Formats: sequence, C-alpha cells, structure tokens
Amino acid sequence: EIAEIMQQLPRLVARLAETGTGVATSGKLISRISDAVTERIISQALAETGTPPAPFVFLALGSEGRREQSLATDQDNAIIYLPEGIDNEQQLKPYFLKLGERICTLLNTAGYPFCEGNVMAMNPQWCVSFEEIKGQISNWIETPNPKELLNAGIFFDFRPVHGDFEIANMLKRFCISE
Repeated sequence: EIAEIMQQLPRLVARLAETGTGVATSGKLISRISDAVTERIISQALAETGTPPAPFVFLALGSEGRREQSLATDQDNAIIYLPEGIDNEQQLKPYFLKLGERICTLLNTAGYPFCEGNVMAMNPQWCVSFEEIKGQISNWIETPNPKELLNAGIFFDFRPVHGDFEIANMLKRFCISE
C-alpha cells in the first residue's frame, strides 16, 4: 500500500516544479512524506518484533537527516539504544538488529532503496548502544582517514524520527562536547 502511494510522489514533485516551487521546499516536503512513511513502517515493524527491551531512537542520517531528500535518495539510518539498567547488554543487540532489518527491508519495499554503503540500521555498525556510538564518534575524530571522515559526514547530520528523542539530544550534547 505504501509502495503504491510512493509511486505517485514523482507526479507530485513535478506539479510542484510546474508551479515554481523551489528545490528546497520540494526536498522538505519529500522529507516530511518520508518521515510519515518511516513512522508507519516502524510501527509495523514493532508490532512484528514485539516491545523493545530498552529505549531506542531511530535516526535519519545524511540528506534525510538534513531534510534535503530527492526522489532518488537511498536509506541512511541508524538505531541507537540505551541499555540503562540492563545487566547483559549483548542480549539487546539481536533484538535491535532484527528490528533494523525489518524496518530497512520495509523501507526498501516502499521505494527507499538500500544504501550501497550499508549505512543502515540493519548493519551492526549502525545499530549500536549509546556507549558504542560514542566510541565510534571518538574514533572518527581521533583517526581521521577517508572511511571515518565519510562516516562522520553522514552521521553528524542525524535527526531523530522515532523513539526516545532524548537519546538523540544526549548524542547531540556528546558531539558538541567531543
């Protein structure tokens, strides 16, 4: 159903262009539609995977995080979870990877292609605890090679789409202090 609706998006953008709507406005509209689709997909994925075992946030990264999407934008996203009060943090990762895989697969089916660089919540590097992402960020900054610079460039445009937005706020505070 979502995929069918998404097929109408190019016509909507074309009509906007015909009326003189600028690229920035069109990008923001595409991003709002993407957020609504993503919210719906995450709700469906959560219904399938069950109640999350810890608070988490689903982040849009890169152009989606900046709200500068185009019709050809692929997925760039991450899941960050907060294992406070959980004794065995390693028990959380399988759940969140399964959730990330389901979300990314549904997004792909809806018309948002998988990221060729694998910057997606279904990749263990982009589905991590709050402490793990802090370590990755520190590594990107302390070891600036091309891969780390690319990862930082994509990640630092993050924006929360679903979940516990306070985790994203904590992450912003960490990035500013780092």
